[in-house]
Amino acid sequence: MEGFIVEVTTKGCDCMPLSVMDKYYKGEDYWSDLTDGMNKFTVGGYLDNEGICPHCGKDVIYNEYLVVTESL
Repeated sequence: MEGFIVEVTTKGCDCMPLSVMDKYYKGEDYWSDLTDGMNKFTVGGYLDNEGICPHCGKDVIYNEYLVVTESL
């Protein structure tokens, strides 16, 4: 599967409201396990994740989307 990861900050800070990352940003296993069986142009993910802003260090809530652009 080809694609990318999008994280959208919903609460916490305004440093990084949107981040787009390579599909392997969180590791090949992470991507492969979560996109297994997904079709091309499919979006999956998680809502209301808790994390820390890498720029300012504040606690944030974010949504994570796995976007499949090509299924092999």
